Amino acid sequence: PGKIDEIFDAVSYSKGACIIRMLEEFLGEEKFRDGLRHYINKFKYGNATTNDLWNSLELISKQPVKKIMDSWTKQTGYPIIKVEIKNNRLILEQERFFYLKKKDSQIWNIPIELYFNNKKEYYLMTSKKVEIKINGDVKINKSQIGFFRVRYDDETLNKLMKSKLDFKEKLGLLNDIYALTRGSYVPVDKYLNLVYNYRNEDHYIIWDEISTGLAKIDSLFYEE
Repeated sequence: PGKIDEIFDAVSYSKGACIIRMLEEFLGEEKFRDGLRHYINKFKYGNATTNDLWNSLELISKQPVKKIMDSWTKQTGYPIIKVEIKNNRLILEQERFFYLKKKDSQIWNIPIELYFNNKKEYYLMTSKKVEIKINGDVKINKSQIGFFRVRYDDETLNKLMKSKLDFKEKLGLLNDIYALTRGSYVPVDKYLNLVYNYRNEDHYIIWDEISTGLAKIDSLFYEE
């Protein structure tokens, strides 16, 4: 029974579903569908491997699908992206996310959804640190499809807290900041300030996320 559970675990199914969804968004629904059609037609009534699927998607989309997906399927964990904005330059730096801080040299090929003045663009991050020239405000992973944590610099985070966000953005921000607090990347008061900022929120999912985070923090101070 234990071995059966291992086959259908969260990594195989939940992480697998998340990175496939991220890939579909990056390639676009039409090209992703056409790539699947190419794969199915080429290998119907026969055998295929994971690489055959990546090759079909790569052929149709003209994107380095195998290189991207190998970094997600052949490495453990997932990344955190540190975001800093200085002098009209967006500075992104990636590292592996840990709840207990450790050093790790892993690098992912990350399709990053960027919103510049409400216009969506994609950037493929293939190195530990990159700089992108920008003009105006920017949001990272607005749709919350990217499988990574985002750590904004203080100034950008304060702007986001005061700006008008949809419930998915608020949910992602709350979830990321709580995880960063738990992993000791940021002090707990940042999370509590964010929660306080949403005290008049009326969306059930946001309050469910807030109550879960506060309950976990409360458990740390049990009987103290």
